[in-house]
Amino acid sequence: MMGPGSAVHHGCQPSSTSREGSPMTEKAAKSFNNLGYHAHIYYDPTRTRAVAEGVCAALGEQCQVEIEAFRDTPRGPHPRANVLVIFTPDQFAQVVPYLMVHRAGLDVL
Repeated sequence: MMGPGSAVHHGCQPSSTSREGSPMTEKAAKSFNNLGYHAHIYYDPTRTRAVAEGVCAALGEQCQVEIEAFRDTPRGPHPRANVLVIFTPDQFAQVVPYLMVHRAGLDVL
């Protein structure tokens, strides 16, 4: 999970390709404008999507998080289907432990 002040680049070189104006960059900038956190819940579109939907629904009942659209194909740096959960710094202490315990066997990044 990424959060405020956690942009540490160990051995990574910045890309020389500009992403300015790309839909992915624009949406990310808008979503993360609150300087909050996010988590990706990985799932298999044919076997565990319903499980991921259940995890998100239960999390949504516990916390007012933003659940982005389910992405059934790899996108960006994520090699697997995933759903993005966005939450504020004030929600961190509730959301992260909840996902640790109630992830239903899914991987959470």
